Amino acid sequence: MIGRTASANKKNRTVSKKHLNDLVTQVAGRYGYVEASAEFVDDMDFKVNWTRGPDWIHFNVSDYLDRAPDEVLVDVFDTVFRKIAGDEDAQISRVVGYSHSPGILADNRKDYYKRDSRTLLNDRERLFDSLGRLRAMGVIPEDLDVDVCWKFLPYSKAGECSYLHDIVMVNERLGSAPDPVLDYVIWAKVAHLIDGYIPEPGAYPSILKNYALSASVAKWLDDHGFNTEEW
Repeated sequence: MIGRTASANKKNRTVSKKHLNDLVTQVAGRYGYVEASAEFVDDMDFKVNWTRGPDWIHFNVSDYLDRAPDEVLVDVFDTVFRKIAGDEDAQISRVVGYSHSPGILADNRKDYYKRDSRTLLNDRERLFDSLGRLRAMGVIPEDLDVDVCWKFLPYSKAGECSYLHDIVMVNERLGSAPDPVLDYVIWAKVAHLIDGYIPEPGAYPSILKNYALSASVAKWLDDHGFNTEEW
């Protein structure tokens, strides 16, 4: 087992560049690679990219994982190598659990907000009030640590969410929307966080049936140019 090398920095990073390279070299060797390297990059979204040749490979790994335990990083590298080898069913399994762990979620959210210039963190009282109403209705679990903010989004898009960071982002055009409209838009995005990431376009979380879209809310959204099919 490769030992952890600590390397503190302004982000409290505990995975040093050397240790990251030791891990990827260890995993790459099992797949026949002679040379392997990796580095952390500060993209807004979680990404793992790679370039490779016949016997070498280099990874750019999201720095949202720069404090991750070895088993999380090994899972990421191993999954990529399995995909390269033709395993279409290979899926990274440990990143979400790690990202939602105490301390990590809050810190990574701060980085996400700093990197996304379209998010607006001021005047969020109405958003928090909406979350409170939804929790009182019992449709949002008390243990779901969801955050919510305004965001500059395409004109017809009511909202979006970050599954990795449990953030719901609401189109800033909805700042003056009636409470029922705001509640439903936030709930529709929270439903994705509860049900899990759904990559297919137009796929509706099954949990949406717990809080149906009313005719009056649908009409308001339609009248104001929002597409209720883009949930």
